[in-house]
Amino acid sequence: MIRPRKEQKALGLSAVVIFLVLAISTSAFAGPPTGLAKGFPNRDQFKSDFTLNFSEHNAGSLYKPEFSGILEFPSSKSYVSVLPNCKDDAVSPCVKSFDASIDNGKSWMQPASSQTYATYSFDQSKYPAGTYIVQTQNWTGDKATLLPSGTDSSVFKFPKAPHFGGSEYLLQPIVTGLSSTQSTNARAHSLALSIVPIQTYAAPNPNTCSLWITTCFNLFNFKSDVVFRVVLDLKYLAPSFRGWFQSRIKDSAIEQLTPTEFSFTGSAINVSSVIAEFNKPYSEELIQAYPNLKTGVWFGNQPYIGQGVFTNTNDAINNWIKFESNIPKQATIDSSIWRAVSYSTEASAYIYKEMKGCLQARQGLLGQVSTNATAYYISAPLWNEQSDSLSFTVAAPTYESDGDKKQGLYDLVLREDVANCLWGKDLTKASAKIEILNADGTTQVATTTFKTINGYVYFRAAGFHYSVPNIKVSLVESLPKPRPPGLIVKKLRTITCTKGKVAKSVSAVNPKCPSGYKKKA
Repeated sequence: MIRPRKEQKALGLSAVVIFLVLAISTSAFAGPPTGLAKGFPNRDQFKSDFTLNFSEHNAGSLYKPEFSGILEFPSSKSYVSVLPNCKDDAVSPCVKSFDASIDNGKSWMQPASSQTYATYSFDQSKYPAGTYIVQTQNWTGDKATLLPSGTDSSVFKFPKAPHFGGSEYLLQPIVTGLSSTQSTNARAHSLALSIVPIQTYAAPNPNTCSLWITTCFNLFNFKSDVVFRVVLDLKYLAPSFRGWFQSRIKDSAIEQLTPTEFSFTGSAINVSSVIAEFNKPYSEELIQAYPNLKTGVWFGNQPYIGQGVFTNTNDAINNWIKFESNIPKQATIDSSIWRAVSYSTEASAYIYKEMKGCLQARQGLLGQVSTNATAYYISAPLWNEQSDSLSFTVAAPTYESDGDKKQGLYDLVLREDVANCLWGKDLTKASAKIEILNADGTTQVATTTFKTINGYVYFRAAGFHYSVPNIKVSLVESLPKPRPPGLIVKKLRTITCTKGKVAKSVSAVNPKCPSGYKKKA
């Protein structure tokens, strides 16, 4: 049972995929990103023998819409589900609301309209006999087997909150997992929530530009002044996600509205993608990381000359650290991205064992990390017992694609009970210490903030520089200032004094009313 290669990415079967590039002039590289989403240069523009492309899932023009599909086995179903809108499906996990704001969240607007788009059905006769090719058709969710509904993709219009190419936004709430009649085998693997600015147009015949049957689209960048808010109702899948998210959301705000409803708010983040080049003879370390370099061929006997590394995987940061000397200081392209991802406790239990175990026994929306770094560890920040601090490694090119020095952004959001578990301190009597540490141990200067909102603690750092800094977050208990020796502090009393209709308060150790005033009983 196999799926077409277009569907393999939707299933999340591989964290690292072959490097596919689109033609674009190098003169088009610029940032911060505006207008059309810029693609990567063609492979023939490189003089090197092999390249690594460090790129986010939605970066540039690499993005393709994911779609609902099922692979059937004797007692289970492996699925990719595009979640429905709650107004259309009262049973399944769904999207409860999608709003936009152009005044930084002071007021919110609902979409003016929405449109759904169906995807191709793949012809089984075009694939080897005995294989099962999923037909892209919708289905109704089943609580008993933990299967969410699968629907068509939805595009929403916000005429008063446009991007650089119009007002259409593709909303992609994707759950992947395994539905089973045997409850011990039923599990959700991941939850991904993306907003993609697009401009639709009628597809040619035959359709060569999109997975959608009759419609194609161009990709654009976000405008920085538009803030989005998405509320998901995960219903019977809520227990599968203990709610640790990795996101690309600037000034991110999260909130758990009910036991099953999660809210995500913020604007798009600008993320740099970069291409590293290698020439023969290859180092042993590179060959160990990519064994196909020994033969020089890959899937289907294709020349093995490039490899893509999705940056929201642990492989990305490991590769960056190993091969940093080959990674250019300047980004190839910059992209604006709005995306949040969570991995279930079944599929990625190691994530929830981090942070001193404070995530393991808790349910609901626990927190998230959001950064504009190109590469980062997808797991929760590591707990350092010696310093009572969280440690998080990020990586990005020093300069954006237009040559400006990249300004780092990092948000860590923790539910209060998680923060209390970590530090064992009264948050009302604590202040945050956020350090940006270079590889040589020196500390960078950065703007940092610490605040508590709606039961969540926000640690934010901005203005630091890349390429591979380590971010260290700790809490310092605020102690009262010591009194000078021999100082005796006496408690003040307050009385009210009246003179006709005039009244005034007097505070002192032994308060007395002024002349002409009487103490009010």
